[in-house]
Amino acid sequence: MTKQREPRAQIAALSDLVAAIDKAEDLSATRRRDIISAARTCARLLNRNLDEVPAVPSELRLALARVHPRQYRISPKRFANIKSDLAAGLKYLRVPERRASSDFDPEWKRLYDLLPAKELKWRLSRLIRYCSGHGIVPEAVDCPSSEFFGQKAA
Repeated sequence: MTKQREPRAQIAALSDLVAAIDKAEDLSATRRRDIISAARTCARLLNRNLDEVPAVPSELRLALARVHPRQYRISPKRFANIKSDLAAGLKYLRVPERRASSDFDPEWKRLYDLLPAKELKWRLSRLIRYCSGHGIVPEAVDCPSSEFFGQKAA
């Protein structure tokens, strides 16, 4: 069994990826430019700010699968390069493929562990991860915050 290497930096959102890549002295200036451009373009295609886009490879793949490059006047080749450069940046920074529930805020982790069914854990994990990552405590979750999450997740 292979042991996963530790991430080079704590990366939660694409804004963190941009900051870390910008400081990566072992990458060429051109490579840094391409990866940063890909992250910024990805956020623009998803209609979000860099700090609102989670740097989770599987989530990025799903989000970008819903994007049609022609709508944004991007060639299929450029779109493929954006996805490739973004993946290369995540791989360089050793961002794990999936986030573990241990990444949750302790309050959220306690509630997550109390959920009785695996399917319920799966269905609520995105909301819990979102709230945990944005400093929203369980007691503060209400209709407006869950609606805001729903808009961001869509």
